[in-house]
Amino acid sequence: MLLVGAAVAGIAAVAIVRSDANTQLKRADDLQRKLDAAAPDEQVRTEVLTAARANVGVLFSYDYRKLDEYASATEKVTTEEFGAEFAKTVAAIRPQQLTQQAVAKAAVTDAAVKDATATTAHVLLFVDTTTTTKGASTPSVQRTRVQLTLQSVAGQWLVDNVEAV
Repeated sequence: MLLVGAAVAGIAAVAIVRSDANTQLKRADDLQRKLDAAAPDEQVRTEVLTAARANVGVLFSYDYRKLDEYASATEKVTTEEFGAEFAKTVAAIRPQQLTQQAVAKAAVTDAAVKDATATTAHVLLFVDTTTTTKGASTPSVQRTRVQLTLQSVAGQWLVDNVEAV
């Protein structure tokens, strides 16, 4: 009888271990599905990176002879709220751009998606901005690192914030 009891106990223990193992595997599968759902797919990352590179070029490149076109272009790549803030900045520096006859051209030297969801993304960019001004013998180059916050609005990734890092 002792052997039968031990055998039953052993079978019960195996059943418990198997049940626990199955539960753990199910939990691991559930967690992986959640992580996969939360992580942006490669297409989103590619779209975000492409938009960030293009949009930072629009924001950081200007020509004093085309400031109205510049203002219009920046409106198209920014959210309504951030666009309004950015427009104030552009208006404030406009006299200086005209006086100095400033022309700036931004080039993204490197960029990476920090994080992204289907609606919001943060992208780190290394940007070299070459600026020529009246009276300067050589252009100046400013190297900056920025983090762009992008929002998906009507299927388009728009800049919602720019932060120096």
